[in-house]
Amino acid sequence: MVIRVFGAILVVWLALLAFMPKEELYFRAEQALAAQGVEINEGAMDEGLFGLELKNAAVYVQGIKVATVKRISFFTLLVYSSVEADEVKTDASLRSMVPASVTHIAVTHSILHPQTLFIEAEGSFGKAEGTLSLSTRTLHLDLIETGNIDTVRNLLKHGEKGWYYESTF
Repeated sequence: MVIRVFGAILVVWLALLAFMPKEELYFRAEQALAAQGVEINEGAMDEGLFGLELKNAAVYVQGIKVATVKRISFFTLLVYSSVEADEVKTDASLRSMVPASVTHIAVTHSILHPQTLFIEAEGSFGKAEGTLSLSTRTLHLDLIETGNIDTVRNLLKHGEKGWYYESTF
């Protein structure tokens, strides 16, 4: 009896994930970002079984192009979600203030830590890992392996474990 109930719950959950309107959820998120002045213009959109993928996206903030992204992938199991971006190239006008490129960035969220987003990034600056705390509104990134950090050195602090970036919002 317990196995049947568990099996039914699993089937309903998987059906919910497979048939949820992923594009509609993306457009709602896009509307929320637009209210903050951020727009994403995607070249192509592919809907998968548990996620959504955008290709050749351009990111605008307050109408100014700040980056192009080769691929953005959204994945969810409702209890675990992730957003990954590959080959992020910043606009040439911003390269004196931010890294020129980010090879890969992943942001994950789990119900085990509902107030925290975990971040991993790799790019011209090296490798970074960190957290974004929604409760304290802080971003903390540790540079695990440093590369060319000349453009962002003035934003970084040096601690016992090496370089790190910390900011509140």
